[in-house]
Amino acid sequence: MIDALEMVGLEFNFQHEDDSRATEVRPTEHASLLGLTLAVLGAPVRPKADLEDLTLPWYLEDASYETREMFVLAYLANRGTHHRTKDTITVQEDRPESYRRELTALIEDVSKEPVTVGDRMVTSRRRRPDRWGYSHGTNPSASRTASN
Repeated sequence: MIDALEMVGLEFNFQHEDDSRATEVRPTEHASLLGLTLAVLGAPVRPKADLEDLTLPWYLEDASYETREMFVLAYLANRGTHHRTKDTITVQEDRPESYRRELTALIEDVSKEPVTVGDRMVTSRRRRPDRWGYSHGTNPSASRTASN
């Protein structure tokens, strides 16, 4: 997210409401324009509680491999936890099972690696950590990293 905001020249700040929520990155200007752009690209526009019919963005179905790969890389960098000792990436999702299964299929298709779906979790086992640009638990985009 930070790289994308910097790439398009938008300034941002960090918001940390309380310890029960993750720190958020928010643009300081043009947030509504960014929101409209994200909505056009398939981002949900309603409260999270109303997302029982949530699906991956429509454009991924016919997208090139490169577009699908970029989506997966961005998703994992922003939503994944990279476990150093297990060579796995987990994504905790409080979303419908159908969404988690769709996400699992996309990651598996792009990565050519096994991916499992569980209760509120998607797990990618990285037989080749360098495939995602990570090596031994490091993450160049500075997403969350767990020690186990």
